[in-house]
This record gives sequence, structure tokens and C-alpha cells, in this order.
Amino acid sequence: MRELHKLTESMKLLKVLVLVMAILIVAGLGLLGWGLTHNVGHKHGAAPVVTALPVPPAALPAAAPVASSVPYRTELALPAGTRLEQMAATADRVILRLSDATGQRLLVLDPVSGRVAGSVILRPATR
Repeated sequence: MRELHKLTESMKLLKVLVLVMAILIVAGLGLLGWGLTHNVGHKHGAAPVVTALPVPPAALPAAAPVASSVPYRTELALPAGTRLEQMAATADRVILRLSDATGQRLLVLDPVSGRVAGSVILRPATR
């Protein structure tokens, strides 16, 4: 009878431990899910502020059509030292992320005409 009592107490202890571990696993997964959904796209440090400035057409680089047998060709004159960091295309815009000594900016092109549609200057946020 004494052995049966020991076995029953051991089983109760085991059930409690399994229940506590299950609660810890569920809580950990919940916190992991919360952390992933609330920190998506967040980087440490100062977040850049996007400032759209009206840029006079003379200040934008000229995209000049070039006569060619290719159906579409445009040359875009960029200042010396400017690097193309990234490019993204949508249905009606091509966006170039450029960097130079003064910082970074986005150059928005119209893919149909090859003309510069606008420019966005990226600068760090000041707190």
C-alpha cells in the first residue's frame, strides 16, 4: 500500500511539472510571436525621416532619350561620386536609391517616358 501511495504522489508531481512546462512553452511562443509582429522593420539607432521636397526641374538630373534600335533606352546623368544602392520597380514607377557624399535620396522615374518624376531626400531624424 505504501508503494502505491508513493507512485500516486510521483504521478501527481509529474503531472504538475508537465502542466508547468506546457504553460511555459505556450507563454514563450506567445512572447516570440508578439516580439516578431511588433519589431518587424525596426532597426536600432535613429530612424531616417523621409522628406519630400519640391525640387525644381533644373536641379534634377536630365534623362535624355537616345536614338537607338532598342525599343527603349534612356541615359540618366548623375553627379560624380553618386552610387546606385538599390532599385525597385512598380507598374508605373522605377525608384532608384542613390547615395553620395551628402547622403541618400530616392529618384523616381517614369518608365514610359524615361523622365524623372521626382526626388526624395533621406536624412536621419533629429531628436
